[in-house]
Amino acid sequence: MSRQRAESLLKQGDKEGCFVVRKSSTKGLYTLSLHTKVPQSHVKHYHIKQNARGEYYLSEKHCCENIPDLINYHRHNSGGLACRLKSSPCDRPVP
Repeated sequence: MSRQRAESLLKQGDKEGCFVVRKSSTKGLYTLSLHTKVPQSHVKHYHIKQNARGEYYLSEKHCCENIPDLINYHRHNSGGLACRLKSSPCDRPVP
């Protein structure tokens, strides 16, 4: 999914905390695209990084063994993000 498609999808629902994990334009990496309303409605993009031990992180303060664990952590803690993760566009039915 492209950056533009992710932005379009997230803005469509207009829900703060709605997110999608997508393949990055950098081969082998992933990006978290997050809809936030602070200070105004927009989509922020965060590169999901990997350390030497193979753990995933958005902020080096909290690393996880896999991306689903990283997402779960950020559902409960903003940990440097504009807001906590709340729902994925895939969580809702497609019209």
